[in-house]
Amino acid sequence: MISPEDVTLLPGMTATFVSHLRKPVTDNSFLVPRSAISGGGSDDTAQVWVVDAEAMTVSPRAVKLGPTTDTAVTVIEGLQVGERIVTAGTHLLQDGMPVRFYSVGMLGG
Repeated sequence: MISPEDVTLLPGMTATFVSHLRKPVTDNSFLVPRSAISGGGSDDTAQVWVVDAEAMTVSPRAVKLGPTTDTAVTVIEGLQVGERIVTAGTHLLQDGMPVRFYSVGMLGG
């Protein structure tokens, strides 16, 4: 890695590195929070929980992942425009579990 001339970084020092996607998210891919991804995180084991808006239940869906940032992951296969996914508490979900949408102020805040 090439070190910037105006920065001195010695062993034992830490730094924050911010990464940006090198190419834009296409019409067929979605940038989702890392917290929405369940499973091992590799292409063959990653999944998201999709909400069935009519039944108000969730089901797991396998997805293929693309580039990542520190807070988000690009889903390049497995999601469609307009689908809603769960972004928090995915470790508590089971297939067919009833859910409801959270809106600001629901918890009295």
